Amino acid sequence: PLWRVLGNRPQPLTQLVQAEQAGPPIWASSFSVAHRIAASLASGGVYLAGDAAHIHSPVGARGMNLGLEDAWVFAQLCQTNRLADYNDLRRTVDERVVQQVALLSKVAAAEAPLYGFLRRFVLPMAVKVPLIRARMLATVTGLDHALPSVAMAGAKSELAL
Repeated sequence: PLWRVLGNRPQPLTQLVQAEQAGPPIWASSFSVAHRIAASLASGGVYLAGDAAHIHSPVGARGMNLGLEDAWVFAQLCQTNRLADYNDLRRTVDERVVQQVALLSKVAAAEAPLYGFLRRFVLPMAVKVPLIRARMLATVTGLDHALPSVAMAGAKSELAL
């Protein structure tokens, strides 16, 4: 605004920040990241999807979408009476995603000079290569793997409506 150029008083936000005194924290906690997948995604009549089936760090932004994909495949299998296939169809994808996220988390958080070099120099150059950039985009968006054929058949029939 014009008053900043013409005014002879400090910015109001600067005055507020300088006047504020921070006190001791009321509550503190620590946070650690785990990368795990359930021993089985199906047992009897109980099926696990999303955070109940797998946990991992938010690096890569795959958590919510992976859970939605689990649920969508589950719904397709329900419609075709093939719930017995759920564990086999989802486990491979879920394990691979959790492994990828664990690796990305390690590279992002590691303090070793090699990882710093990878983050600062190699990664910025790698994303400029079209093939690598496309692969990374497919991985982050979940388009790096095909849905099971039963799920794809369901998608095609819904799109035709």
